[in-house]
Amino acid sequence: QVRTSIQADTDHRAPAHTDGPQVPGEPVGLCKILSRMAQYSAQLDGVFVALADPTRRWVIRRLGHGPTSVGDLARELPMTLPSFMKHVRTLESNGLIHTTKSGRVRTCVLNRERLAVVDDWLAEQRRVWEERTDRLERLVTDQQENQQ
Repeated sequence: QVRTSIQADTDHRAPAHTDGPQVPGEPVGLCKILSRMAQYSAQLDGVFVALADPTRRWVIRRLGHGPTSVGDLARELPMTLPSFMKHVRTLESNGLIHTTKSGRVRTCVLNRERLAVVDDWLAEQRRVWEERTDRLERLVTDQQENQQ
């Protein structure tokens, strides 16, 4: 019987004193890994939801040039301030921007680190597709060589 590397890496059983929930018989750390994956997925989903709207994407692009007040951002858009504030709250709740208030002025600042979640996901997708196209290229090349 052949074991895959995943089976070999996760075949160790959890000791009785593990942190967090542990399902009896489950590999060590599997619950923790699945919990992190779910958390990462929720973060990624939130960022994509926030970026799905063209107004919010515009705000992200604009804040890429530097911090800007909510009022200045809102003046450049064809919407009311209360409507614009919904977009600001969505961006802030998903961690893409931070706002600070000084007196009556609320300033928005881009959280560039949060965009790394998307960058990491895209890098992983790129790696997967490059591996697939490399395998396809090898398959086609092997078939062409076999036909000659």
